[in-house]
Amino acid sequence: MAHARADIGQVDYATDIATGHHKLVADEGPELGGKDAGPAPYDLLTSALGACTVITLRMYAERKQWPVTAVHADIHFVRQDKVESIDRTLRIEGNVDDEQKKRMAEIAERTPVTLTLKRSMEIRTTLARGDNHEDRFQRAYRRPSVGVRSSRPPVRRRGGDGLRLRHLQRPRRHPDRDLLALPLQRDRRVHQPGHRRAQRAADRIGLRRRAQRPSSGS
Repeated sequence: MAHARADIGQVDYATDIATGHHKLVADEGPELGGKDAGPAPYDLLTSALGACTVITLRMYAERKQWPVTAVHADIHFVRQDKVESIDRTLRIEGNVDDEQKKRMAEIAERTPVTLTLKRSMEIRTTLARGDNHEDRFQRAYRRPSVGVRSSRPPVRRRGGDGLRLRHLQRPRRHPDRDLLALPLQRDRRVHQPGHRRAQRAADRIGLRRRAQRPSSGS
């Protein structure tokens, strides 16, 4: 697919562009601090749309064997009140009638660059490997390693491990899950410290009541 590389130095705002074996220069106008050494970015955008339009229409005319001698596309990028649009005017020369020109105008709406601009497209931005900025970015968003103290205070937990960090603890289960699984969790919950003490107290009370209950033979 298409690929281009843009490089800028300390000269405002001349940009060297290389795509394939072609090289060109882009720049901003004096009103934006540039020196107008080349087309501006939006000029390149409209140029790409115009080139794709006339190339596609030329291929279509050749496939249909229509006597088209020239195709012109006038492209204007417009922004009004944060609403952006592109106006495209076609001029077709040759021995073709109005119906053929109308058909070519319909084809212009389905050229590759036209479709790319009309539909939304994801743009992924990454930092090149070996760049110091990438190293700092990864360090800033890297999760803490196991055994490294976090900024949050440690919490003492019962067991042989002593102190454990908050970010190493397992998340607590939602209470609704325990309620739904209550019959299955009855025996398991006895092994928890709070329930173990309650179970022992209940057992002692039960033993006392059975000891105090008169026997049936007396």
